[in-house]
Amino acid sequence: MSFKFLTVIATSVALALTGCASTSGSGDDYDYSDADPSLTKDEANFFSESGWTACAVGAGAGALACIIRGGNAKDMLTCAAIAVPVGCGLFMGGNYLLDELRVNYKTKEAQLNHMSSLVKKDNEKLASLNKSATDLLARDKAALAQMEKDLTKGTITADDMHIKATQMDSNIKFLNESIKVAQERLKTYNQTRDELLTNQKGGKESLSAADKKALAALDKQIADLEVAIKEAQQSALAYADIRNGIHAEGGAA
Repeated sequence: MSFKFLTVIATSVALALTGCASTSGSGDDYDYSDADPSLTKDEANFFSESGWTACAVGAGAGALACIIRGGNAKDMLTCAAIAVPVGCGLFMGGNYLLDELRVNYKTKEAQLNHMSSLVKKDNEKLASLNKSATDLLARDKAALAQMEKDLTKGTITADDMHIKATQMDSNIKFLNESIKVAQERLKTYNQTRDELLTNQKGGKESLSAADKKALAALDKQIADLEVAIKEAQQSALAYADIRNGIHAEGGAA
């Protein structure tokens, strides 16, 4: 492997990392540090994984084009400096998942199986969040009932109720932001699934037996994700209801 090839690769990686850091999704800017730790314990991938992957794929495609183009080391580095950020932007702006599948998975079965694994991962993440939200709802409902008694006794003040309300507001925001990300991913999964079938010559009926099996598994995961999102929405509404009860009691907010 030539020195100029290694140089271009190293430079492209550095550019990709810089570009991805500056063009990643809005979730990276969301500060969820005030939310309950039981909710945020596995939050990272929900808010940053997708954009980073898309940028890396696009940047890699840009660098590869420069290597294929050839030339001396200086020309290749100049090309990479332009192509890597552009590639990142193009992949971030479109259907990043479809781009990733086309670049890294060459058969329909492999593309569908990879998609299915991604949706399954999100289902597991959302199931964990839903369980944490249910447990938190029970804990805070009991805590508020006790705080109301303590407020009546005079052992706590309206300020204490206000602090609790603020903490709960952070939890509600985290739940709603998580649901928003899950909904965006669900939309992307459905769009990508349909585009994969649209690009299939002969449509769904021309799929092999293995392809159809992979598609069925994917459809099951997508259906499960739809159900999990609805459960998360119900949990967020239920939690918001008990938080709003603080106003009703004249506690403060």
